[in-house]
Amino acid sequence: LILDEATSAVDSASEETIHKVLKQFSSGRTVFVISHVLNRTFLDLVTRIVVMDQGRVIANGSHEELLRSCPAYRALQQSQLSSREAA
Repeated sequence: LILDEATSAVDSASEETIHKVLKQFSSGRTVFVISHVLNRTFLDLVTRIVVMDQGRVIANGSHEELLRSCPAYRALQQSQLSSREAA
């Protein structure tokens, strides 16, 4: 299953519901989720994150690994945290 920005046009309650259903469905399956948004329900869903920049893979690993080793991923995480705090 490949999901490309599957929750970009839904409210937060619907997004959480989609992630819960997807977590149950994805057990034992490979699912690719393309997203620009990192939130807790999304991070609980995934086991590996692939970071791309200008069409190239620049890093992959768990959320924690990428926070330690990938400046681009850290910047994305930080910008989203800042946006949420400003809202």
